[in-house]
Amino acid sequence: MMLLYLDNHGNKVGKVNENFGRELLELHLLGPAGHHSEADVVAVSRAWTGHNLDDGQRRYQYWPTRHDDGNKTIFGITRNWNGSEVIDEVVHGTHRVN
Repeated sequence: MMLLYLDNHGNKVGKVNENFGRELLELHLLGPAGHHSEADVVAVSRAWTGHNLDDGQRRYQYWPTRHDDGNKTIFGITRNWNGSEVIDEVVHGTHRVN
């Protein structure tokens, strides 16, 4: 339901909504500023484009045509990030918070 409450249900290529990306980084993964940049927030939000809800807005649905397939730089790593890969990077990757 975070996708709904934080407006990610409308997050799509060309119309990026940063609410979900910002809260994901600040509240759930890394804490307030200092562990990530504003550019990271924008890139994370782009990575989560297309990760929306079905038309009834009750279930998660990935819409590939709504996803931003361009390269994004997150935590200094540039590639075509896609949604949950950001969480994987924070939890299991090289980006660590001390």
